[in-house]
Amino acid sequence: MGRTYEALAHSRSRRDVADEAMIPPTAILPVFPALAESDLSDQADSDPALKGSTADTALSLDYLRDNNEIPYIEVGGPKGSAPTYGPLVAPTQIPNPQPLILTPPVAEPVSDVPSAVTFFPLPEPLPLDPARMSRELVALHQPDHAASARYRSVLAGLSAQHTGTGSALMVFTTVGHAVESASIILNLAITRAREEQKRILVIEANHAQPLLTDRLGIAAQPGLRELLRRDVPYTIAVKPTVQPRLYALPLGDPDLPVPHDAEARLPEIIAALRKRFDWLLVNGPEWGEEGAADWVGLGDAAYLVVRHDQWDTPAVEDAHQAILIAGAKLRGYITINGR
Repeated sequence: MGRTYEALAHSRSRRDVADEAMIPPTAILPVFPALAESDLSDQADSDPALKGSTADTALSLDYLRDNNEIPYIEVGGPKGSAPTYGPLVAPTQIPNPQPLILTPPVAEPVSDVPSAVTFFPLPEPLPLDPARMSRELVALHQPDHAASARYRSVLAGLSAQHTGTGSALMVFTTVGHAVESASIILNLAITRAREEQKRILVIEANHAQPLLTDRLGIAAQPGLRELLRRDVPYTIAVKPTVQPRLYALPLGDPDLPVPHDAEARLPEIIAALRKRFDWLLVNGPEWGEEGAADWVGLGDAAYLVVRHDQWDTPAVEDAHQAILIAGAKLRGYITINGR
């Protein structure tokens, strides 16, 4: 046994330099374990020569027993071939390495870039000159006139019906083509703005007789139609007047088409205007004309403007009943004499 170990060790020492480079990284050479003391004790019982011996002494005795005879042990392949030391674990097939391709990240689309940029020039403002105001606005030009006193009396009646803290929307509609309500509405609005220190807005909604802008001497467009279409903001559509705290919303371009979905925005616009003004007075269409019922239905109160000598006619009575049937709040008549 000892000579076998010596022969293997001697043979290994001669091939160290020649074969070391040929040993694959996974090759494991055989290791001869050291002779443990427990193994030596077991062999001493059967061999008296081993009693009292250490592990090194036993190894020397083992060499002597071999009588220096070296058994023939073939290591490796046929004569002349290099020895092969195989791995303990079967080799793993490594696939052909693929080239590493670095793909740059795709840029996220920018979501805050506007889809369109448009320029809206402001309309050239007309000078706020009292001389441009209609002479029919007696409450502005002659506040001490008897006619102005009558407007104050009418305003007192309206104010008594609207004592709440919220903004009131009052719609004035006429019966008969011979009557126009624009001058009446403006005189009432001027009186209210002068006496109550309130922010008042007059709204033009009469397509057949859009007279508010002519009476006030202001630009007729842009106005309500453009506001419905979202073509302009409130600050451009609503216009100041000569009278402090009195503003006007004109009808706008009469030739500008207003789609149905834009018309449906009217309640939304009215709600926004209520937050900006204390009173809203609407020069509504003549009763029976397109849009009259819609405006009356939006209002907190509806008023019939008629000639005093015609308020008992069938036309006025029919309008009266139709407004009530529509569920609107008919709160009174405003009658005029003469024209």
